[in-house]
Amino acid sequence: SIPEMIIVGVASAERYRDYSSIADGYVENTVKFFTDELFPFVESNYRTENFRVVIGPQAGAVFSFYTLLKHPDLFNAYILENPFVWQNRELLFRMATNTFTGTIKMNRFLFIKDEKDSRPESLETAGQFSEWLKSNTPEGFRFHYCLEEPSGYFVAPVPAKEGLQKLF
Repeated sequence: SIPEMIIVGVASAERYRDYSSIADGYVENTVKFFTDELFPFVESNYRTENFRVVIGPQAGAVFSFYTLLKHPDLFNAYILENPFVWQNRELLFRMATNTFTGTIKMNRFLFIKDEKDSRPESLETAGQFSEWLKSNTPEGFRFHYCLEEPSGYFVAPVPAKEGLQKLF
């Protein structure tokens, strides 16, 4: 049910700085790396389609959600663990409500998964965003929020399979 795809993993020695430092601008350096180096390399060396999916666990969820809000043309689909964590929780929520306000058209897919034993403030913000988006969904935008029982793992499993199944 999921088409063939090229999977590219990006390692970072400073993942929290590179993927979730919004206020000090480090995340924009990562965006620049994607647009100026990674995408051109992949597209010139592999047979690609014009469709990109980003899967963001932990700090990668913050980066991915940020790109949806500030650079929505980077990816077509976003599959994330709850991005409303740490110091970025309120900032991302404000950015989201500003981005999705009005009558915009955004042909994108967003899947957010979380576990019921996550930090209460993170769960609360994700729930608020989900409820807010129900009445402010841009034209063409598909959104799924999934809150599940705890998996028992120290770090929640990446929701790749569930998100890809919902997408396709």
